[in-house]
Formats: sequence, C-alpha cells, structure tokens
Amino acid sequence: KQWYQRRVAITAGDFYRNVWVHFRRLIGGSSPSVEDEPFLTGGYYKVQHSSKLWIISLNTVSFSFHSQLNETKKLAQLEWLTETLEGVRLSGGSAIIIGHIPPGISTFEVAMTPGSLTSMSWKEEYIVRFNDIIRAEDDIIRGMYFGHHHAQSWFVKGSEGGDGDSSGSKDNSDGDSNGISESSDSSDSKGRDSATSPPQIRGGGYISYFSAPAISPVYRNNPAFQVVVVAPTTWYPVDIITYSANLDFYLRVGSPPRFNFEMSLKEKYFRLPKRYKDIELTPGFLRQLTYRITDFGDLMEVYSHHVVSLLQLKNLPGVSPYQLYCTMTTNLKVELEDCLERYGYRPIF
Repeated sequence: KQWYQRRVAITAGDFYRNVWVHFRRLIGGSSPSVEDEPFLTGGYYKVQHSSKLWIISLNTVSFSFHSQLNETKKLAQLEWLTETLEGVRLSGGSAIIIGHIPPGISTFEVAMTPGSLTSMSWKEEYIVRFNDIIRAEDDIIRGMYFGHHHAQSWFVKGSEGGDGDSSGSKDNSDGDSNGISESSDSSDSKGRDSATSPPQIRGGGYISYFSAPAISPVYRNNPAFQVVVVAPTTWYPVDIITYSANLDFYLRVGSPPRFNFEMSLKEKYFRLPKRYKDIELTPGFLRQLTYRITDFGDLMEVYSHHVVSLLQLKNLPGVSPYQLYCTMTTNLKVELEDCLERYGYRPIF
C-alpha cells in the first residue's frame, strides 16, 4: 500500500524529468540534435545517430486503450512525428522508429485466448493517423521496432491499411522453390532508381515492423533479447538475431542463467537459402515471407518456429495459422474480420 501511494504521488512531469537527467547522457549528452521539450512533455524524443540517420522514439503507451492522457497531448505527439519526418527528409536522411506498444492486435492476446481477438493494442483512431504519417514518408523509414508482445514477431500491413491482397491469393510467378520472387522493377512508385534504392522484391507499398521478445519472464516466457543486423549503407534490416536464456535448464542444473544464441530470423523462421544472406528485409519482401505462414508446404516448420521454440507464447499451437496471418497483416478490426472470413473464420471480439 505504501509503495502504491508513493507511486501515484509522482506526476508524469516529475517522472520524465527524473529519467531525462540520466537518460539524456546515454543518447547524446549535450548534442543540439537532442531536444528536451518532447521528452519532458510526452516521453518521446529523437536523436541523430549519424549524419544521415535519425532514431525516433515514440511514447506509444499514450495511444493504448488504457491511456488516460488527454487528446491534445496524444495528437501533439503525432504532429511532432510528422514534423520530425519532414525534417529528416529535407536533410536527405533516413529514420528508424522505435516504441513500446505496436499498433494492431497483440500476438500475446491471440495466443493466450485462441479463437478470440479481444482488442487492438492502440485505439483505432490513432492507428489510422499513424499509418497515414508512415505511408507519407515510407521511403525514408528504414525500420520500425517495438516490444510489448513478449514474443518475437513481425507485422506487414497493406498499402491501404489491410493485408494488400483482397483475394487471399499470392503471386507465385517468377518465384523460386521458397515462394519468393526475385524480380523487381527498375524504379518504384516514388520514382526511386533500383540501382540506388533497396530491393523491393514484389509487393511494395507495405508498412512493416518487428516486435521483440522480453527480458522479463513475467508472462512465463524465457527472457530474450535481439540484435538487429542492418545494411551498412541503407540501414534496412538484413537479419534479426535472438539470444535467450532457457530458465528451465538453468534451474535444473542450479547455475545462473546465461544468454545464448537462439536463432537467425532468416535462417530459422524463413529458412532462406544462403544467397539471401545479405538481402534486405524491406516491407515488400517481408510481405512475401509472411504469406508463407498460410502455405501448406511451409506450414509446420515456419509456423511452429514462430515463438514456440523460445517458450514465448506456449498457447500459440492452439491458434489457426490463418488467424496468425491475419493478425500480422491487418491493423483495424474491420480489416481483420474481412481477412478471417476469407479463410472461413468468424472472429470473436
């Protein structure tokens, strides 16, 4: 009771100020690119990593259903994000976006309650606004990374907010044995030359982001963390390496837990051949890989490796692969319903 009373006595402003005093030193110290006001008023910030790359950290907890923050402050963060991305574009740079709660349905909720999709992680009005902002600047965004789900996962949303494939079918033309097409146009919809732009291997116009496993085992997951490997010139991810500590094993042998290499996203989840080692996980390419969850030939391996091997979401085997696919490729309830109905499911909200 005393802890709770002390906790609620601290205002958001006090909390941000106390954290910022120490955290600012870690992300830039006295650099003029680090502004105090966004963090002190809302818990979000930007930092210039190099001359051409900015890291933008959002306070996405503000957009959740549980947030008590007033509307003005929520919209102020989205306006700040718009202005920040416009500034990055004018500088000729690129951006990586990070945050805690990702938009859309939580894979944790899906796994804990198979057959029932209870709620979006964000209020839908903010998902729509966020998507519009990201689509407007998608050619300068090199990756988006979140947490919250306590499981390694990825999401790829269609160009209009859905899964980008109303028929539920994929294009296998020019594809190899992995169901991946290696062809690409010489330029994309925004006129970027493929000689200098990252490869958009069929299916451009998508928004993608990743969620990381949790260090905390509070939800019965093994603690884990990730290292994102990026292309040195474009900053797009080329792989995500996961390290985890098998708590059951270390408890049995009676020694302190150690983090060990667990998997490469490309090798274990997607089972890509070595010729794909350096290819970038652009949104269009990730979209093709995600569709393989519904492919019967790939189903058992790709689907079973999806977080179960880390004991992150133990109930995931009770979830339909089509339900998982629809959760990973839609943002809004109406889109999710449409996707599930194509596969013969009626969602329960």
